[in-house]
Amino acid sequence: GAIPIFHGPQNTKDYFDTSSFINYDDYSSYEKMIEKIIELDQDDEKYKQFLKRPFFYKNKVPKEFKEKEEELIKFYKNIFSGIKK
Repeated sequence: GAIPIFHGPQNTKDYFDTSSFINYDDYSSYEKMIEKIIELDQDDEKYKQFLKRPFFYKNKVPKEFKEKEEELIKFYKNIFSGIKK
């Protein structure tokens, strides 16, 4: 699996568990973020634990996402349909 790296709006924490991805805003500098990426790359156990974390805040799909569920499924199917196994 891959750990997403994100830099975006401040309200991200309202929807997503930011401990489930590398959130640029959680680090004091670009260098600190890179250090975390290297740390995870060099420690398989930490990496596996990182991947097990829930993606959504409090492990609940936000209401706004549920309202657009079909649209989101179509969007992600389109993305992943191009990936070769």
